[in-house]
Amino acid sequence: MINKASKRWWIIFSISIFLCFLPYFLTFFPGVLTSDSLSSVRQSLGIEPLSNHHPILFTTLVSFFINVGVSLFNDVNIGVVLFSLFQMLAMSMILGYATYWTYSKRGSKILTAVTLLFFRLNPVIAIYSITMWKDVIFSGLMVILCLLLFDIVNSDGTILTLNSSKIFYFTIIILIAFFRNNGVYIVAALTFFLLLAPKKCNSILLKINTIALLFILIMQGPVLIY
Repeated sequence: MINKASKRWWIIFSISIFLCFLPYFLTFFPGVLTSDSLSSVRQSLGIEPLSNHHPILFTTLVSFFINVGVSLFNDVNIGVVLFSLFQMLAMSMILGYATYWTYSKRGSKILTAVTLLFFRLNPVIAIYSITMWKDVIFSGLMVILCLLLFDIVNSDGTILTLNSSKIFYFTIIILIAFFRNNGVYIVAALTFFLLLAPKKCNSILLKINTIALLFILIMQGPVLIY
């Protein structure tokens, strides 16, 4: 979906956003944690039993960084730092891609500059990027999904002839469902509204969504712990 030459601009936009997030990271070092965040940390350390009340996928991600900090440095705070940096980078890459995507569709330097400045200078986005919440990455995934759906409809479904596009779409909706428990409702609603999409789009997407929805319901029902 993005050629090699354009990757340079995606990376440049992403780095510029990341650098604007850094002052907030240094101000709120090692990151922003709330009661929900601490619950995920305690589950990572085995202090609390594992529960899908805070999605297990998110807790697993937190656990990776927390355990690296504890194992290598014997310091939970280092784990929080690593998670904050990871999430900052992930959000920067997503927003950098959204900026590039805007330019690729409109070709307007002014609109691209406004989009980039919004992402770089918005304090809410910057603070969220260092907040240990499932909602942050979930929101980033929703941005990707919206852009992807636009591309699918705009191409009249032709990009779905690529297996990589099908796998990418499937992966995004699965992650959306597992980073927030109510994400399953988004996938279910999307499946319904696909009936209104052009035939070239909905025939393939309906199959992918149906498979994804069944997988999500099985995993979040009898498999995962609540």
